[in-house]
Amino acid sequence: MAKWTRRQVLIASAAGGAAAVAGGAVLLTGSGGNIVRPGRSRARAVSTDPTPPRQADVVIIGGGLIGVATAFYLARQGVDVVVCEKGVIAGEASGRAHGDVASAGLAPFKLDLINLSKRLWGEMNPAIQGESGYRRFGFVAGYVDEAERQMWEDWIREAGAGAPAARMLSAAEANRLVPAKTRWAGAFCDPTDGGAEPTLAAPAIAEAARRHGAKLVAPCAVRGFETSGGRISHVVTEHGVIRTRTAVLAGGAWSTLFAENNGLRLPSLSIFSTQLHVDRLAGPKVIAGLPGLDLRLQMDGSYSIGATKGHIAITPAVIRNLWAFRKVIAHPPWDVRPNVSGYFLDELSEARRWRLDEQSPFERNRILEPENNAKLREYLIDRTRSEYPGFADARILETWSGALNVLPDNVPVIGPVASIPGLILGTGFSYGFTMGPAAGLLLSELAMGRKPTLDLRPYRYERFIDGSELELTH
Repeated sequence: MAKWTRRQVLIASAAGGAAAVAGGAVLLTGSGGNIVRPGRSRARAVSTDPTPPRQADVVIIGGGLIGVATAFYLARQGVDVVVCEKGVIAGEASGRAHGDVASAGLAPFKLDLINLSKRLWGEMNPAIQGESGYRRFGFVAGYVDEAERQMWEDWIREAGAGAPAARMLSAAEANRLVPAKTRWAGAFCDPTDGGAEPTLAAPAIAEAARRHGAKLVAPCAVRGFETSGGRISHVVTEHGVIRTRTAVLAGGAWSTLFAENNGLRLPSLSIFSTQLHVDRLAGPKVIAGLPGLDLRLQMDGSYSIGATKGHIAITPAVIRNLWAFRKVIAHPPWDVRPNVSGYFLDELSEARRWRLDEQSPFERNRILEPENNAKLREYLIDRTRSEYPGFADARILETWSGALNVLPDNVPVIGPVASIPGLILGTGFSYGFTMGPAAGLLLSELAMGRKPTLDLRPYRYERFIDGSELELTH
């Protein structure tokens, strides 16, 4: 299997990726973290309703960042919207993310979406009248040789107007901004990059949506939907049926399983990450990208540290989607390796199909929480302390893991499903925190029948079924 490149490491650092697995259902990590268990949320608690309404203009399936952002922009326009979340608001990836809001190194065609999101993040706290934790600290990635310098200069040239503030730093600037054991020859910098707090952001946006009239129902798993005349007419939940003509699927790692039960093909991988939160230190006052890890300065002066190592767990879902992910497996954008685990049989025994009047897999696992990977935890500690002398006495406040959802081309789906009028997909966001607000705005526009702010052709669902050649992007 191909080894990662410096560019791939830095791009993947925002994910904090640990173990990568396939499916879109309940999955597992690799060696040292091979259990997925019903979990607990990291995010701040949000008040919710116990039962859904009988009808709504729009039903959103999933209460992560994408789902609640969509609800916020809809409710602000006076749309009657309800969010159904099987567990708790931001209980999974949105509360377990690394929190970067960054475009450094990503495919240039994604920059319109990301720049819209950066603008919306900058407006977020006043808009929601709350604290998302968003701060624009800037991103800095030091380099030590000519090849790395050339890589970043090439990206700046390719990004063009999509990254107008990105620039190269001198050695003196690089070592001042990211004081480390390594002596940098220079660095890439984008001062427009930043981060938000995963434990705060989605809950604050959800509360703002509720103040504007959105209904948040949790725990409330959606089992599927019914159609009338070919169009969505009802969404079926564990607590009853909601009459609606529009549903937005924003189910993160669970979207594939939901889609398959409703006859849609949506192959996905989930990357399981292990991360640390350490106390306030005299460290870099920017987001610092290093091979193997990423340091994000939090708004209180403490740090989140994410890794980019792990395993691809071989499961039935991996085998079913092997052809779709052949390019990912041949040239992985993260430092991952295949791993066989006992969860193969566990996943094999889980139902892939269910009736709408029976319990779904979403009711059997309310919060997806991968087991912390002990080896990755030690790697993060050792690597950080060896590279940053100021972290020698760092006190670890928390260790956690989460799942990151990835589609075969590493491009999310933002758009309607032509074969099922009324169904809109917003899923597959490997950079969900970076793209979240823009995705929510665009999904809200689609749900209201308006022309979206951006051209969404690169994000269309039909690319998975119309014979399009899917190229892996970063």
